[in-house]
Amino acid sequence: RKNRLKQFQLSAATWKTCKVCSMIPHVAAHAGRRCQTLATVACGSRRVLHNEVAKLPVPPARFKQRIGDVASKAALRYEEVSFRGEAAGVPQELLSQDASLWTDICNELYHHLKHQSPRNISLVLSCLARVRLKDTALLDYIAERLNGPWLCSFNIQDLALLCNSYAQLAHAAPQLFRLCAEELLWKLPDANPQELALVASAHSKLRAYDASLFRHVAVWSLRCVEDVGPRHLANILHAFARVAAPEPKGFFDAMAGRLCLPGAAAELNSIGVAHAAFAAGKAAQSRTAAAKDVQRLMEVLARRFVALLRAEEQKCPGVPASPHHVAVLGRACL
Repeated sequence: RKNRLKQFQLSAATWKTCKVCSMIPHVAAHAGRRCQTLATVACGSRRVLHNEVAKLPVPPARFKQRIGDVASKAALRYEEVSFRGEAAGVPQELLSQDASLWTDICNELYHHLKHQSPRNISLVLSCLARVRLKDTALLDYIAERLNGPWLCSFNIQDLALLCNSYAQLAHAAPQLFRLCAEELLWKLPDANPQELALVASAHSKLRAYDASLFRHVAVWSLRCVEDVGPRHLANILHAFARVAAPEPKGFFDAMAGRLCLPGAAAELNSIGVAHAAFAAGKAAQSRTAAAKDVQRLMEVLARRFVALLRAEEQKCPGVPASPHHVAVLGRACL
């Protein structure tokens, strides 16, 4: 018990860094979560809760095995308000009302992590990413605790959600992603197209490139290419182009061919168009695909982008297109 108390006690230097409720996230993680920080990215503010764990007992489990379902309902409520455009387009009031709920969810997952199922762990993290709520201390703690044997109990859906959550929250965890890449080699045969896209996109976004993992993703994507939807095709192509991963023969041609089918591009939004255009530009530079295939794909993407601009102009007159998307599309055309 004395050893556990020593683990949570702050040194004099660390306590000066805290300045009572001003502790930055990585210091909070180092201090044994004494300062529990929840950075609310969604409403542009920062909410910091401070208490001394050394003086307080571990809080009892409130949600237990229902924690994943509770987080899903809270995230769905947040998304519904955001979709309706209430609170000036940002559901800040709802997030403030649910602040204590999210705090309890994060605290319980932190203190009772070993009692939670893989589904609950991945589901709670996915919900935090959906509401753009980043708890740095919690993310660091989970990345540190999840080891190889524990990840063996995660199925492909759990692993995909886990990796995607860290990527959406822009929180790098090299050790965790390395272990996930090793485990995913055994679980990819059970992956559907969406899970393949999530795994590839998450690893590319955080620059956690693993050659073996991307080779397996390419093989399994080609095997089920007829079942891969346009959005997932664009995400997979973008992930490979972003990290310059080697592509097997016929990989780009098969993916691009599916995107060029009649009506396929109509399912892409502006982000999907930009992702596919970025991959096409990289393929043209590296000459991994035939010039005519790249040109045909760019023509399809350009028509789709113009259609999206016209629809957006009718919906919101005077609103300019995303400069980033325009730049990506223009560079790919060059």
